[in-house]
Amino acid sequence: MDVKKTRAKHNCMKCKFVPCINLYREVKNGEGGELHLYESTVKNRIHTPCEFGILIECLCQLSVPISEALSFEMYNQCIRDLRTVSFLVLTGHYRNAMQIMRPVIENFLCGLYWDKKLSECPDEETQQAVVEEYEKFKKQDKYLVPYEDRIVAFPSDEQKRKKEYLDHDFLTAWLLHKGVINRKNKSELEKRIGTLNRFMHPAYKTTDFARAKCTSCPSCVALDEAEYTRCIKLFQDTTTLLLSTFHEYIVAFWPEKLKDPGVREALDMIQDIYRLETEIERQLVFSTHLKEFIGSLENSR
Repeated sequence: MDVKKTRAKHNCMKCKFVPCINLYREVKNGEGGELHLYESTVKNRIHTPCEFGILIECLCQLSVPISEALSFEMYNQCIRDLRTVSFLVLTGHYRNAMQIMRPVIENFLCGLYWDKKLSECPDEETQQAVVEEYEKFKKQDKYLVPYEDRIVAFPSDEQKRKKEYLDHDFLTAWLLHKGVINRKNKSELEKRIGTLNRFMHPAYKTTDFARAKCTSCPSCVALDEAEYTRCIKLFQDTTTLLLSTFHEYIVAFWPEKLKDPGVREALDMIQDIYRLETEIERQLVFSTHLKEFIGSLENSR
């Protein structure tokens, strides 16, 4: 066999020698490689990338004016992770998409924590102290929460006060006591994290093989409408948390930036989602929280 000729003719993107890594592989009954599923889903107009893409684009546009926020990097990571979630859902990796969404929520809460701490500073000296503490947080593998913050989060619970790390339990409690979120928000966040936790730990019910529509081969994926819908609802719920926060930041701290072309375009795009649904004859809004956010933008016009 002439190895050089074989290599020249071989299409690595659609490898026939190692089919388990062929992302364009087509098997049967709708099963195949990830990019085969992505292409066939879009070509057959079952789902469209804009179900995710519109919101990610708007997040990017609205994040530009808040780049001065202390924890902008945390929010930026959320956007990167949400883009990964969209790719995983569109390529049939629903369980893995769920596993990424919990860190998105935690990083979002962490961003709120640092920004709130900075906003409470009465002078430049205390602001600098918070900035230095944030820099320490960025360098440490496991950041230890100051005891005074744990007292705020758990004023009457000495046992919980012993929790030293910046986890969602501490963050939601601290943000509640600081008035950043209310009890309804806290309950919804905890419920969402509880749902996502089931995909982080060993539990057969959350494995791919427990699904009725699991593919026969681990190297293949297939469209599962029930899982797709569950993922996109959680994706839009989570994305709306960031969208509404970015919007609130701009209104509160940089109102002049509401006139920026990028910001205006993003807000218009969000409000035009229903019109786009009619135009392409496809559902784009799956989340109640997203519906409410769209309504709030329309009412503020």
